[in-house]
Amino acid sequence: MPTLKIFPDDKPIHILGLMSGTSCDGLDIALVETSGAGLQTRFNIKATQSIAYGAELTDQLLHFISKKEHSLKEISQFNFFMAKTWAGQIEHFLKKHNLDKDHIDLIASHGQTLWHQPDPENFLNKKISSTLQLGDPAVLANLLNIPVVGNFRVADMALGGQGAPLIPYFDWVFFARFKKNILALNIGGIPNITYITADSNFEKVTAFDCGPGNMLIDGAMQLLYNKPFDANGTVAASGKNAEMLLNHIKGLDTFAKIKPPKSTGRELYNLNFIRDIIRFAKKENIGTADIIHTITRYTAQAIFEGYKNFVTHKIDALAIAGGGAKNSFLQKMLREYFGEIAVNPTSFYGLDEDFKEAIGFAILANETIRGNTSNVPSATGARGKTILGTICWVQKF
Repeated sequence: MPTLKIFPDDKPIHILGLMSGTSCDGLDIALVETSGAGLQTRFNIKATQSIAYGAELTDQLLHFISKKEHSLKEISQFNFFMAKTWAGQIEHFLKKHNLDKDHIDLIASHGQTLWHQPDPENFLNKKISSTLQLGDPAVLANLLNIPVVGNFRVADMALGGQGAPLIPYFDWVFFARFKKNILALNIGGIPNITYITADSNFEKVTAFDCGPGNMLIDGAMQLLYNKPFDANGTVAASGKNAEMLLNHIKGLDTFAKIKPPKSTGRELYNLNFIRDIIRFAKKENIGTADIIHTITRYTAQAIFEGYKNFVTHKIDALAIAGGGAKNSFLQKMLREYFGEIAVNPTSFYGLDEDFKEAIGFAILANETIRGNTSNVPSATGARGKTILGTICWVQKF
């Protein structure tokens, strides 16, 4: 059991939660006041904002992350660059919301994932798994003179875990109060689901990445329509399902069939994957709107099959967060697959679906700074519980 208590559980603290996801389109910021820990966690959202990177930086980030090879100089420079970018965005956030920097106790930064390899491979005669997030937390801490918790995934992976998904701990903290069997679904670039039991049993929490999310839809929209995403699912709704293409995507997607624990990212669902889909579709004379429709349908189908194949109990409700919660056609497809099960955005439960992950990492940092464990071994496959994150202090403390 951890013995270090940096902040006692009854002391309220103000945490800025940061999330820059696989879409690389901007930084989500949530200011969260927290007290307590575990199921006794209490939190209030004081302010939220999404700050876009702009088209140029988004393109540069996506290009950098998708490259097969990087120079050490590029990695080092980008690592500092992202921290400086976020520091500027946080300054803007504080000014806009009339917040005093001295009242912020802590920043929780997930970082920008450059590489995530959860399955060990032979490297210099050792089996190695690894993960690397850009935006060094020590740089961010010293630029703002606010302590930062970062590198959340590393400790879990050191214990043989996938280092993902990590938000299931927050799902358990938040949804346990409703005393229902709830499937919490976050649809970002990659969708992940968390099953929380009505009896709030932590050991029964089931969670995993379940296939492609916005990553395939957005990528196809960029290549076919020169648009960053399918706003409200309008293009998908205008098309029709191409069964031949749907089966082709199923054949390409080796990840969806893997038994949990599992996690993935752009290492699989990248431009090569999307171009394969489009090449096949064009060969079969499948229209562009039908391509977007079919990819969106497959996204919903993979989520449902992940639930059907790997969650052992029937759920009472599906709660959706993330960018996918804004795609009406995707939600329609989910309702079609999940049938009589209630499907609602997390705002139905009082949680802003746009900022769930930023809030979630603030709650993880709350546990870290109070000396508590917050990984979910049943979800990640780690050998045991561990305190997540690296704490980067600054001189004022």
